Amino acid sequence: MQITVPTLSSLQLDGLACVGCGADDTEQQPTGDRSPSGAQLFRCTDADVCRAQRSVNAQFPRLAALRAESAPATAWRSLSLGDVSTIPVAELLKTLGVRVVEVDGELSDDGAAGALSGRVGEATIRIERSLPQADRERVVRALLARISPAAQQYTVKADRPVRMVPARVDGHTVLIDCPAWCTFDHVAEDALFLDDVYHSTDTVTLMAPRVGAEDAPLVNARLNADTFGSDEATRRPLLIIAHEDEALYMTPEQAGVFADGLVAFAESVRALAAQAGGVR
Repeated sequence: MQITVPTLSSLQLDGLACVGCGADDTEQQPTGDRSPSGAQLFRCTDADVCRAQRSVNAQFPRLAALRAESAPATAWRSLSLGDVSTIPVAELLKTLGVRVVEVDGELSDDGAAGALSGRVGEATIRIERSLPQADRERVVRALLARISPAAQQYTVKADRPVRMVPARVDGHTVLIDCPAWCTFDHVAEDALFLDDVYHSTDTVTLMAPRVGAEDAPLVNARLNADTFGSDEATRRPLLIIAHEDEALYMTPEQAGVFADGLVAFAESVRALAAQAGGVR
């Protein structure tokens, strides 16, 4: 017997998804009915699973429609960062075509909790099997927030306590993983894209006294990390030394060497002042 159900998606009418809930990754069985094209229609074998998926569809109707009619890359372009931070992780994974696998020790040696490789529609997230369940959603969401149609590889570190804070991105409030040293107000500044969100400390400034004038700022420094940026080199915390219109980026190791140089420079300045009779 043929049936015509206008509300079914193309995947459902082609026999590639459950006619009840639209899922394409569950165990299914033939319904005995066929679509107008003659394709056998299928329904989830487990009624409870089907019912749960329908509940999710009702809660997130736009997501269900995107998954039913759109390629993963098209669906990705329609999702906001607010969607990524609130939609159930399992639904995001299905919509974006991402699978999760557990690994033993592959990532922990590098201090990572999770890693993503691939692109929207064909990506794999690796999670350390030892990662506490409470941390897994945070890691997976952080990885999904940076996925794109371009093939790439990146990781989420696991070497510090998790600190989730609100941030404004393109008018949406989302939760981001923020290092303990960051003092930047992510809500006060509305970033246009996630790539524009960065972490920063307060700026420290070296003031220089002047003859016949007020003290003037000579140089300033702050810690910065473009965690969500596309440049791998600036995702890690770097020290920024700024003088007038020039900014120098230093790794923590380079900053340590620079600090030693400043101490030596300070001693030289003190020695010159002593020669002039100003200090002892």
